[in-house]
Amino acid sequence: MQPWRTASMWARRAPHASGLLTLAPSTKGNAPQSRLLGSLSALYEYKPQSLPRCLLGPKSIPVAESAPSNLGVGCNVDEFQKMDAATYACLLRRCGNAKSLLDAKRLHRHMIGSGYSCDRLLWNLLVQAYGKCGSLEDARAVFDNIRQPNVFSWNILMAAYAQNGCLEGARRLFDKMPQRDVVSWNSMIAAYAQNGHGKMALELFREMDVECVKSDQITFVSILDACAGLTALGEGKAIHANIVDGAFESDVVGNALVNMYGKC
Repeated sequence: MQPWRTASMWARRAPHASGLLTLAPSTKGNAPQSRLLGSLSALYEYKPQSLPRCLLGPKSIPVAESAPSNLGVGCNVDEFQKMDAATYACLLRRCGNAKSLLDAKRLHRHMIGSGYSCDRLLWNLLVQAYGKCGSLEDARAVFDNIRQPNVFSWNILMAAYAQNGCLEGARRLFDKMPQRDVVSWNSMIAAYAQNGHGKMALELFREMDVECVKSDQITFVSILDACAGLTALGEGKAIHANIVDGAFESDVVGNALVNMYGKC
């Protein structure tokens, strides 16, 4: 199999966005927010046309031409030839999207046997895959074995907890993070807003402002959703003013505003 991507190129497609922007299912069916999160997630997904033909399988998680045709039950991972980091990254994402815990575990074992136990990017993706498969125990175990976890590592684990309904665990991780970026704040605010904890989302939004972390469109979509759930018209108007002042108007933010005003 000819190399078609390098590990450094995958680093530029770090998994923090797609794994965290959809970390908790909305209980309100907020269509504008869903469209925003879906479009942003798509930016970080691997496009079919960018993958080698041997990795494009319609129903099963595909592997290299020299390996078995899928990672399904009964496949012996020892039969795999060594794969490169790009292939592992693609397969880990597909395992997560398919919610195939068995395949994720098989890839995990194969990565260790192939000498990728110190690759932080792949270990981040493995945490993400386990989180999407609903296995917080495995996700945490992998995270605890990452050498020098970075902010993306923390964000992905926090997303895994929130995605599986463990908001208290997600918040504990958020509070322990040695470094936070805007994705960290957005993820926690979105988790609260999408699970009916609008007041906590607003409190965290205010704390974000005190910490001088600059909001972005995702922040405003999530916090407007929280205002809509609380029917907090006053807060919503104040946030609307911030949006105008910061020139954050866009179709998705506009839709979130319409939704907020309609519910208030």
